[in-house]
Amino acid sequence: MSSPPYSTDLPTEPLLRRVVLWSGIVLLLVGVVVIAGLPLPGYWGLIAVGVWVAAGSRELLALAGAYRRYRALRIYSDGSIEVRREDASTASARLLPGSIVLPRLAWLRLRLEGGPTSGELLRGDTGENEAWRRLQVIWRHMGGAL
Repeated sequence: MSSPPYSTDLPTEPLLRRVVLWSGIVLLLVGVVVIAGLPLPGYWGLIAVGVWVAAGSRELLALAGAYRRYRALRIYSDGSIEVRREDASTASARLLPGSIVLPRLAWLRLRLEGGPTSGELLRGDTGENEAWRRLQVIWRHMGGAL
């Protein structure tokens, strides 16, 4: 008889999602200021700002779109992820390199099945939260493999 796979269920936090999106907007504007301050000839500066704004906006819209697609994560010990939608249906996702799990914060980069790359900022406390402790265990066992 096989045992059930080791996993953890983590809800997403709307506040942390807003922090990620707003920091992206602020950094997009900082990039515009930096590019505008570069000694580029007239049109090249405008082109550089346009490319920066287009690329940054595309990334932020993709992230916001991914955030609308799911509300919770189930992470398995092999690094596979199941995302749970509001209607309780699930889809698979994959953990990507660039993810990091610290004692109280985690940044998980993931690719939704048939969708864009996304990032999820999570927080927890090992002493108070069983799901967070399970994430720490999973990460210790497979985090270096990414």
